[in-house]
Amino acid sequence: MTPFEVRESLAYLRDLERIETHLLHMSGNPSGAERRISEMRAATGRLAEFPRLAPERPDLGDGIRMLTTGEKSVALYVVQDVAGIVLMLRAFYGGDDYDALMRAGNDNT
Repeated sequence: MTPFEVRESLAYLRDLERIETHLLHMSGNPSGAERRISEMRAATGRLAEFPRLAPERPDLGDGIRMLTTGEKSVALYVVQDVAGIVLMLRAFYGGDDYDALMRAGNDNT
């Protein structure tokens, strides 16, 4: 099987930036915050080989899957079979209310 391409939406990139800023503010440790983001990206990178690794979350939207990407962090994504793409939609950390954010219809592009 040909690996899928993992792409990150603008909303996902903004979420990673927000999470890194939060971690830096809470810990004061830049390398620790960067390491946590790297761990999250490593987890999502596995989706290239295993795009259906995470369970579906139909309550959050059509075809959305939720992957645990580390301690206290999750990522939401969809698999686009025909295009061979795994599109990362959003990333959440700690107490983020992902249910409310996704149901609010935030931009996932």
